[in-house]
Amino acid sequence: MESITAKFTIRQSPFSVAVLDSNGNILNYSNRFAEEIDHQEDLTGQDYFTMVPHVPHAFKKINKDYFEGKSTKTEVSRFIPLQGLPQWYEWKLSYWTGDNDQFGGLMIHFEEVTESHRDRELISRA
Repeated sequence: MESITAKFTIRQSPFSVAVLDSNGNILNYSNRFAEEIDHQEDLTGQDYFTMVPHVPHAFKKINKDYFEGKSTKTEVSRFIPLQGLPQWYEWKLSYWTGDNDQFGGLMIHFEEVTESHRDRELISRA
């Protein structure tokens, strides 16, 4: 995860991606991730759950479970912000291992899919 190529590839990803260490601190992230959480400063070393406080509680629990090195999972989850309309997120968690094949941390990919989810609901009701 430390190579310049890996850092650049993740940073330039068109998706919202965050790479975390085993303590939940951000090792690397995509520019899209920084935009989506509306953060301009360097996020490296910051606690993911502090930087993304609007993450649904269930998502936080699932993320923490993955720190035990479980397999990947893709899911769509509904989230209702304190004020506002429901939002839908599709996310995937993948764990990564270090050189010694021990659990190193998580790679989180998430995307807001509210509009496409609403479109599918409208079509299914028609």
